[in-house]
Amino acid sequence: MQSKIEELPPEQYQNQLLVRKNQLEQLISQKQKEISQAPRGRLRVSTNKGTYQYYKITENSDTLGTYISKNNIHEAEQLARADYNKRILQHLQKELSKINDLLSNKLNLQQVYENLHNGRKKLFFPVTLSDKDFAKCWLSVEYKHKSFEQATTALFTSKGERVRSKSEVIIADTLTRLGIPYRYEFPIRLKIYTVHSDFYCLNLRTRQEFIWEHFGMMDDLEYAQNAVSKIQNYQKNGYFPGKNLITTFETKASPISTKQIEQIAREYLL
Repeated sequence: MQSKIEELPPEQYQNQLLVRKNQLEQLISQKQKEISQAPRGRLRVSTNKGTYQYYKITENSDTLGTYISKNNIHEAEQLARADYNKRILQHLQKELSKINDLLSNKLNLQQVYENLHNGRKKLFFPVTLSDKDFAKCWLSVEYKHKSFEQATTALFTSKGERVRSKSEVIIADTLTRLGIPYRYEFPIRLKIYTVHSDFYCLNLRTRQEFIWEHFGMMDDLEYAQNAVSKIQNYQKNGYFPGKNLITTFETKASPISTKQIEQIAREYLL
């Protein structure tokens, strides 16, 4: 990101909370069932000469309990687990209650701005933008990509943008179809020089930017060696595959497909 567009990215926790809520509900149901099936009573543990001894207590007035022999250790295990389940159940229910409160009281920060008079909205930027407005601001950055040699074949995307290979046409058109903003051959300043990435992409959901480099001639030894060097230089400058760098490869015998490109785009950019 060359300049700060918004002060606060949109929330990303709701889906995680829903997953956690489902996990808690299932676990609570399981623990309640285990408690209902557990033997009556509770466990008392004492130590005698470094050895643990277990006693079953069934009456509140009974402070000692009935000794559980080693042959019946399974009963001690059931009582111990039942006691643990009762304790952990309280914490699980408390966490579930807090998640339900958070989900039910979710505030839409974008709506606060949208509800303002248009005349007010023109005077300032909100703390967080809608995906549409953020993409518009992000794409408005002016830059120059590399020039094309006159002898090269002219290849164009569905938006009429000139690119350098058929695979880049597929990548660009896939990003456009999925509504993923990108800048073609956007200059990125590394520590000691500037590079022009094939695609500089934006994940609107997370507001994270990714470099996407496509290496289309990996069966050419010199090209492959340059590709390795380029990836290593990215890593030296804080760009790592899977984190903020997307890399795709192909050879004449193994061309990349539209399906593969879409899978990669969905994995990292949606």
